[in-house]
Amino acid sequence: MATYIFGDSFIGPFKLVDDSKIKIYKFTGATMKGIKKKEHKNRKKIIHILSKKSNPKCLIFNFGQVDLYFSYYYDKFIKNERFMMESFIKKYIEFINTIDCNNCNKIVIAVYPTTLKDKNVFKCLLKYNVLSEDVINSISKSDIEKTSNFRFRYNMYIKFNNLLEKYCKIYNINYINLDNVLLNKNKKLKDKYINYLNEDSIHLNWEPLIPILLKKVTTCKIKKKYKVNLKKSLEKYIKWKKEIIKIREQKS
Repeated sequence: MATYIFGDSFIGPFKLVDDSKIKIYKFTGATMKGIKKKEHKNRKKIIHILSKKSNPKCLIFNFGQVDLYFSYYYDKFIKNERFMMESFIKKYIEFINTIDCNNCNKIVIAVYPTTLKDKNVFKCLLKYNVLSEDVINSISKSDIEKTSNFRFRYNMYIKFNNLLEKYCKIYNINYINLDNVLLNKNKKLKDKYINYLNEDSIHLNWEPLIPILLKKVTTCKIKKKYKVNLKKSLEKYIKWKKEIIKIREQKS
């Protein structure tokens, strides 16, 4: 009996696990907003994948990062619309609830805390092509300061995850939140999870994160065995990243 993991690029840490019984399906740039729609291609793909499988042990879902960290800004500054998070979170969890998997264990992972400092929020939006430079230049200084401020972003993050937890409880779906491990006393992400060599990236370091994840999904009985030495893997990544930065600086 296998564990099926569906999510945006934040499910990456599971790729470090050496267990043939986990099946990882990454939907890069995917949103909860999309999956809530019955005719959306990502939702149809998830249904199709599971229709071909018999008696999965666990279904793990981790979407929402793109919605919170990108869609909010796109809705506000491009579409001039309110970010109606509760409606699509509710429908996302309702979709997971409708999946028939013969009493398998369904798990929803909370959205991860932000890696970004205030000064890098709009740099990140530009990097990921959420907002263009022209759009950013048209936004008032007060709006930029407000929406990039950590306290504002943290409050929205808490609201988002509280809603996820609320609807998981309603439908009796396991909800996993890692805040008690990931955050320091100031409610900010601890240094070891932040990639300081890529200051406008929203992704956490995989290697220190995956052992924590596996401890939280023990009911899935995923092997705590890794394809690489986690410490050496992180060191290798940091070395590679430094070399890339050095090459870019030489070219500029």
